[in-house]
Amino acid sequence: MYKAAQLSNPWFNGTAVAIAHNSPQFCLALREAKIFLNYEKVSSFMFDSKVCKPGKQAKKACIVPKVGCVNFVGNLRIGPKFNFKKVKNLKFIYGSLIVKNSSLTDFKVFENLLEIVQLNSTKLAIDVQGNKNLQSATFPKLKRIYSANTVGVLFKNNHNSLKFDSKSCISIRSAMLRAGPVCTCSPIFDDLKCEEMEQWKKQTGRK
Repeated sequence: MYKAAQLSNPWFNGTAVAIAHNSPQFCLALREAKIFLNYEKVSSFMFDSKVCKPGKQAKKACIVPKVGCVNFVGNLRIGPKFNFKKVKNLKFIYGSLIVKNSSLTDFKVFENLLEIVQLNSTKLAIDVQGNKNLQSATFPKLKRIYSANTVGVLFKNNHNSLKFDSKSCISIRSAMLRAGPVCTCSPIFDDLKCEEMEQWKKQTGRK
């Protein structure tokens, strides 16, 4: 049961939803989370909880990567031996996308990924580190990133060319901004923000 659900915000001009101060066991069903997060009339959203693990009967939802999964609940970890067929149909991640020490050169394997939702303020929505072959940070269809973390998205110690990929940085930031006022964050690429990447590119003569 909700212990605190605020439907308006006296300091914000618009409709706000805040769910907080509940039991540690409290979670929101996947269907409920989708309604809250995608309801156009909600201008501000704060969800201090988590999305419930889908039951065995839930169609196209999973907590372990598998072929045909559309809604992934939990932290999706991509490593050196990951089977990328398992993310071909993936559209929504309710947790973090963590890519570390993989052989990826780009993110084309996430060909259908539309949205990443991570509302735990202590966790990154996207954490990409140590992928020495990764030369592009562009997601083909990613539209929205919900993050309560002040950074939200981190790229570090990947291929050196990512330090100059300001276009991908700006694209990711746009996806974060489209998540609404819940996000005040900016993606970081090796300690650089998007504008700093542009400046670094000019200073080094990169196009």
